[in-house]
Amino acid sequence: MSFSDLQLIRRLRANNRLAFEEVIEKHYQAVFRQQLHFCGQREVAADLTQETFVEAWTSLNSFAYKSTFRTWLYKIAVRVRYRWQSRSEGKQEAVSLGEMADTLPDLNSNPAELIQRRFLRQQVQDELYRLPSPYREALVLFYVQDLKYQEIGVVLDIPLGTVKSRLHEGLHRLRVRLEGVVENGAVK
Repeated sequence: MSFSDLQLIRRLRANNRLAFEEVIEKHYQAVFRQQLHFCGQREVAADLTQETFVEAWTSLNSFAYKSTFRTWLYKIAVRVRYRWQSRSEGKQEAVSLGEMADTLPDLNSNPAELIQRRFLRQQVQDELYRLPSPYREALVLFYVQDLKYQEIGVVLDIPLGTVKSRLHEGLHRLRVRLEGVVENGAVK
């Protein structure tokens, strides 16, 4: 854990609201992206993100310095999402490409390439969303949130071997689902 994280945690534990605003500023987008990848709905993801930060604030005394603050926060985000999933079983919808697009298109690309990339991105997102939750969680935490195997194990409360097998199996399932769509990196 970095020195700045330790200082921030000390300030948080001293009920310093400015420190909490720093935490939100530093981690909001990453937590929001994580929630959006799992629930597929921007409004719900925003609510889950807000709930994550509220729970982090109220649970601050449970932070035991056994992991990074980021890992601890992501673990809270997973718990918040599990509670939401149990309340809303069967009500989830896939997110549209428009909702997922956080960046502007590359203006140097030709329109056909842009359309192909957008289509491919949407297909990958749709198929990722259709994966069973354990595989989707591991893939998003690794490829989107850039967590290390060890951190994913802490966030999901699973052994390192299980993290690796979920990543391997999740990628395999994703590849199989995308075989009819992509051939050598190009859209069929």
